[in-house]
Amino acid sequence: MAEGPATGGRAREWAALAQDAAKRLVREPLVRFLGLGAALFLVYALVGQNADDAPASIDIDRHEVRRLAAQWEAEQRRPPTEAELTALIEERVREEVLYQEALALGLQRGDAVVRRHLAQKLSVAWADLAAVDQPDEATLAAHYEATQAHYRQVPELTLTHRYFSTGKRGAAARDDAQAALALLNAGESIADDPFRAAKALTLPDPSRLAQDFGAAFQDAVAAAAQERRIGVWFGPVRSVHGWHAVRIHAYTEGGQQPLDAVRDEVHLDWQRGHIEREQARRYEALRARHTVRVASADAAGK
Repeated sequence: MAEGPATGGRAREWAALAQDAAKRLVREPLVRFLGLGAALFLVYALVGQNADDAPASIDIDRHEVRRLAAQWEAEQRRPPTEAELTALIEERVREEVLYQEALALGLQRGDAVVRRHLAQKLSVAWADLAAVDQPDEATLAAHYEATQAHYRQVPELTLTHRYFSTGKRGAAARDDAQAALALLNAGESIADDPFRAAKALTLPDPSRLAQDFGAAFQDAVAAAAQERRIGVWFGPVRSVHGWHAVRIHAYTEGGQQPLDAVRDEVHLDWQRGHIEREQARRYEALRARHTVRVASADAAGK
């Protein structure tokens, strides 16, 4: 049907109105913001499409497959079926895909827990690398010489004593202690006096005997230990409290231990220090590659 003059005029009028409305709409801030968002979305889609053209490689090697299967078997107490193993592998792939995308988007930068975990994991990796290194004999000997004080044998003394009080027995205390010695060495039981401290002692430093018993008692016990009078009752030994029958159960003499006696300990100490030094060296090398800016301490209170 042919268009009449009135119909054509109305069409032109509607077109003009639509054009004016479009111009006013474009000038609205909200519309311009939405347009910018649409443009950015289009750019991101194009970039994502280009990224898809060169996808990151994800390799699940046979060692990882075995690890997944072994972990399943440890938890379920049976090997996984083929379908279950396929599902495990796909879940591992999914985890890696999401992990790589999260890193690409920088999501780890805003998460203190993730950041701390990754930093610790890198430090552990450095420690594993350093732990592979082994010292030669000269290095081990040099470490031993530089740290000899750490490898001194601490003297130790274990003893039991029976006490005969001069305050209670007077002059008879020594004779009673002397008579008790024969009975004790024969395996007999005897009646002695209560003592203010324990009668069975283990001392990491035998010189401490002088604090509780006096110097004469300490000297007598030390002499018996040097003579290796172990496991027998001897005395009577005078102390500041009275007289004692004494039996030494064990005695370890202190002094510097030779390298061969403490080789394993020296090796572990060297390795521990080597790991710490390597971690520090690697960290300083990485830190030097970064520009570090730290705000004034005053900023903490503002």
